[in-house]
Amino acid sequence: MDEAEMHKNYESGRYLFREHEHGDQAFVIESGNVEIIKAAGDEVKVIATIGAGAIIGEMALITDKPHTASARALGTVSASVFSRNEFERMLAKTDPLIRGVLRILAESVRDLTKS
Repeated sequence: MDEAEMHKNYESGRYLFREHEHGDQAFVIESGNVEIIKAAGDEVKVIATIGAGAIIGEMALITDKPHTASARALGTVSASVFSRNEFERMLAKTDPLIRGVLRILAESVRDLTKS
């Protein structure tokens, strides 16, 4: 396995990343479920539950801005983890127009999930 790509296991309740942290990894969920959560004052609101095949953390890599939500393991989770460098290397192989569209889409989703 490439050193930029790792396989990791996360125990229930462990965070893959937290809201407002600067993202330096993207995750492909191989098994288990992950809650996407946002802080709402003193409460935590679950905005989605995702499972195998989902990719998370990529928006922070595309936009180079902090995460807009947290990702927490709901039970045991296995994931492939890609570093920022590996992600950028893969993205560099993509047509510049497609990269631009990805950035615009990521910014739009980011703006929608801020509130």
